Amino acid sequence: MGADLATVLNSAVSFARIQAESHIRTPENANNVIASGQADMVSIVRGQIADPHLVNKARENRVEDIRSCLSCNQMCWGRRSRDYWISCLINPSAGREFEWGGDRFSLAPVSRRVLVVGGGPAGLECARVAAERGHRVTLCEASGELGGQFRLAGMQPRRGQILQLMEWYATQLDKLGVDVRYNSPMGSDEISEFSADAVVLATGSQPAGTGYQKHCPT
Repeated sequence: MGADLATVLNSAVSFARIQAESHIRTPENANNVIASGQADMVSIVRGQIADPHLVNKARENRVEDIRSCLSCNQMCWGRRSRDYWISCLINPSAGREFEWGGDRFSLAPVSRRVLVVGGGPAGLECARVAAERGHRVTLCEASGELGGQFRLAGMQPRRGQILQLMEWYATQLDKLGVDVRYNSPMGSDEISEFSADAVVLATGSQPAGTGYQKHCPT
């Protein structure tokens, strides 16, 4: 139930506590709903799948560090009642906490020089995690903006939350000291000359150009 419906219900009852939950994505949203009297309490479920540390970050006044849910419903709501765990489009560790620690990072024994080629979603997350673990990270993006094809999706109507995610990554990489280089395509020679200890190619894929589509092969 969203805040609008919670408001209607709250005005009709006297001895019940009303909870709102739909499309409440940030601590600011939650505070406004409660302070305005629209609801007595709020529930942020998908937001804590996207960022399991949402509450602690809000308590520590680190709101800018919260990775906000996109409300895409692809890997959480879309996987309900199926025979495998839910996950998250923007939090790769969701559903794999037993393997990856739930977005908690320990420092690597040795700090290495890491080169990430490609500033799309995969490259951004790779650079962030490597830097969180204490590596010296350089991210090279061929264009002048981060996000790759994901940014293109964010330019569509009612998809501005995707662009907010790109801003979140830019903020996090800056805080972590990642050297982000725009307009820097990297060929094999440039990668060799960089002499990194580890190289991650996150350049995405290109359509085959044959016109063949998996979902409609005929």
